[in-house]
Amino acid sequence: VFAVATNYVLDPEASAIGTIPLGQSWYDLLDRAQLVVGESEFVIGCMNADEHTASLLSAEPGSAMLTMEQVIRDDRGRLYNFAFVASRGDRNSIVSRARRGNESGHPL
Repeated sequence: VFAVATNYVLDPEASAIGTIPLGQSWYDLLDRAQLVVGESEFVIGCMNADEHTASLLSAEPGSAMLTMEQVIRDDRGRLYNFAFVASRGDRNSIVSRARRGNESGHPL
């Protein structure tokens, strides 16, 4: 395990994803629940791992961790998801892709 993520989701979106298993990715889950991602914002930082986070990631307490806080809003700007991610600093690669399609599902 190189990262742990905790997502907090408001209702009614939380109810929409409640019975859907996490598969390919968080965004895939939201898509399968027919939830709109109008905007996704990340704040990227770093911290030293506390004992609990270090134990989850098989790291030493005090190890460098990359952190991310994410907010997802719908197409009206309503915030419905907040996530916190801690990732080992020595096992990391970040790829970020966001795409919003038009009504036919094709990119704008």
